[in-house]
Amino acid sequence: MRASHKAVFDALVEAQKQRSARTDWHDYEMQAVMSKVNELRAAKGLATMALLELQRVEAMACGHVDYTSKFALYAGELADGLEVSP
Repeated sequence: MRASHKAVFDALVEAQKQRSARTDWHDYEMQAVMSKVNELRAAKGLATMALLELQRVEAMACGHVDYTSKFALYAGELADGLEVSP
C-alpha cells in the first residue's frame, strides 16, 4: 500500500466511525477524503482537486465489497497526481 493510499484510507476509516452519529455521514466522509487528498497534493506542489473528480472516483468504488479500500486507492492516486480511469 502506497503512503498516499494508506493516508487516505486511514482518514476515510476514521470518518466512517461517525456514521451512526451523523445524518450527513456521506458528505462528512467525502469532506474528510477531500481534505486529506488536497493536503497530500499541496505537499507535492499539485493544484487543489475539485470535488467532482473525487465524486467520479467514488462512483467507481461504489458497489464493491471492498468499497473503502477501492475508494482510498483511487483517491490516493489522485493525491499523487495520477490519472484514474475506469
